[in-house]
Amino acid sequence: MTIRRAFFILLILIAAHTAAAHRAAALPAPAPFAQTFINVSGRLDNATPRAVYPFDGLRGDVITVRLTVTEGDLDPILTILDSRGAILATRDDIPGGGRSLTIDSLRVASSDRYSVIVSRFGDSLGVTSGGYTLTVERIGVSSQSGSALRYGDSVYNEISDAQPIIYYSFRADAGDVITVRMQHATGDLDAALQILNSRAEVVGENDDVLGSLDAAITGVILRESGVYVIVATRYGRESGRSRGAFVLTLDAGTESGLGSRTDFPIPITPGTPLTGSLSNQYYERFYAFEGRSGQVVSIRMSRTGGALDTYLALVAPDGREVTTDDDGGGGQNSLIGEFTLPQDGTYLIIATRFERDAGTTTGDYTLQLSIAR
Repeated sequence: MTIRRAFFILLILIAAHTAAAHRAAALPAPAPFAQTFINVSGRLDNATPRAVYPFDGLRGDVITVRLTVTEGDLDPILTILDSRGAILATRDDIPGGGRSLTIDSLRVASSDRYSVIVSRFGDSLGVTSGGYTLTVERIGVSSQSGSALRYGDSVYNEISDAQPIIYYSFRADAGDVITVRMQHATGDLDAALQILNSRAEVVGENDDVLGSLDAAITGVILRESGVYVIVATRYGRESGRSRGAFVLTLDAGTESGLGSRTDFPIPITPGTPLTGSLSNQYYERFYAFEGRSGQVVSIRMSRTGGALDTYLALVAPDGREVTTDDDGGGGQNSLIGEFTLPQDGTYLIIATRFERDAGTTTGDYTLQLSIAR
């Protein structure tokens, strides 16, 4: 494979993944590591002869769709459509007169917004009715080159003279801390890895993990949100001599994500409330704003869910924690009120809980900044 052709394939992968992300922007994307896309109950009758459930599938996802009739004489039909209305799969009659329809181990061919349609025989002209449950589960991912991975995925594939380079893509947020491992499984494969951003710039690479033929890129901080490409290959690439099977794994660190690190804070605008959530894993979030010496700021953190006992801290551009508050907002809410900024520069707001890492409370909150000009 020539370098020109490889670069062309890379651009196609990035464009396809990015276009799918734009189509899916209207609804929340599945959470990282999530395996269940849809798990709902419903009912079809004369008033509601069909129901539509959307989900975001990535190229290479392997999914199983299962519909079970829970009551009534419902004669269901199960259909999966892509964003253009093309039918990917359909099921009608329940085998043996049972109560369940299943579309098993369907491989998603391209990243897209898909729809599962539950209807009854005859649709609006039908006569059956009843309740049902519907689940759409991601049971794995294809190991084929070009598949889109999610954090936590592992794939098994083989490097050969006919296929010396294999590509996978994944979507990441700025601040994600990721690890990619390519572990030798068979043959004499001398593994090599690269991670490329959407401009085909190398953001991480590795040939040999000390003492082995494996390759690993560990703890790489991604500086921008977007689609990245993993290049799984061998030492020497097309001109290399080694070959064999491998297991490739993509993981994200617990400190990943915008707002989870001081060097990747969430921008906050005066007068625009932001929402967040704290857990035992993520017990603090970082926000940033630009301030000038002499400006008077107020910062309010209010609990909106759970048992969270809020706590606020403000860090000056020189790294000093210049003021804090626990319960100044009333109850277990925090308020840094009318604080005069000591210098120009970027300030950090730490939204956390009472006793910070030693604390035990968790829950949701809103954070609001105001600046007196």
